[in-house]
Amino acid sequence: MMNKWSSWKFLLLVCCLVGCSTIAAAQAPRLQRLDGEYWIQASATVGEIGAAAKLMFAAGLLTGLRTAPALIVTTDESGSSLNAIQAYLEKHLRTMPSQQLVAGLDLFYADYANRRIMVSDAAAVVLRRIVGDDEAQIETWVRSLRDRASKGH
Repeated sequence: MMNKWSSWKFLLLVCCLVGCSTIAAAQAPRLQRLDGEYWIQASATVGEIGAAAKLMFAAGLLTGLRTAPALIVTTDESGSSLNAIQAYLEKHLRTMPSQQLVAGLDLFYADYANRRIMVSDAAAVVLRRIVGDDEAQIETWVRSLRDRASKGH
């Protein structure tokens, strides 16, 4: 049986846990949306910390793209689609520096109309521009991303 002091401490602990989880839940939606506002906030972070966070993000994204073909399981015995993906990534992303992706994302999000577009989608746009894909197709895609983002997706 708990004495008065133990039950008071237990009640205090429960109140603290409920309070902390409520605060965390209120913060969760803001923390989960990795869009242009997130990218701009990373830019506003003090000095080298913001720049380092953006470089780490870009390095992680590029590493993931470079690693992806090794993780793809294909049912196509010829492996032609996998070979095409590997060749594309090898040609365009193997030597791309993270700084180039960061500069492209900074430029992309400088346009206020792009701020609600998710960072992963924006990175795909930037990468397609860097490798020289058709600008008219990219612009059509950006307009559809803006439309989708305006609807909360």
